[in-house]
Amino acid sequence: MGRIKDDVGIALPAIISTIAQFSVTFVTAAFVGRIGEVELATVSIVQNVLEGFALDVMLGMGSALETLCGQALYNFVKLSLASAIMLCLELWYFTFVLLMVGWLRNPELAVAAISICMNIEIWVLMVGFGFNAAISVRVSN
Repeated sequence: MGRIKDDVGIALPAIISTIAQFSVTFVTAAFVGRIGEVELATVSIVQNVLEGFALDVMLGMGSALETLCGQALYNFVKLSLASAIMLCLELWYFTFVLLMVGWLRNPELAVAAISICMNIEIWVLMVGFGFNAAISVRVSN
């Protein structure tokens, strides 16, 4: 039980910081959604495609860095690029779904609805990323 308490103690700050960081884009989408459906669809595409592309690469490389920094391994670039590609493929799936939804009959409403669902789902994923950071710290030590 003590080990779980330690892991949660490590994971909780990471969870809180990632949720707070992601909340900026969520609040932006919420305010833009009050303007109109087309505006919300536009902001959702920008957030998920353009911002997501850059963030996914850095998040993948950073997740490999969490484990490797504690062990001081020489093959950081090889493992971090593999981790970045794996994470990018996983998160780009959501981007592809968002773009495919734009082909439906009422694309403004469909993209706006799917972006709201994806924002809520990503909030849930932030808990997993926090525990990923905690586990990486445990493995590296």
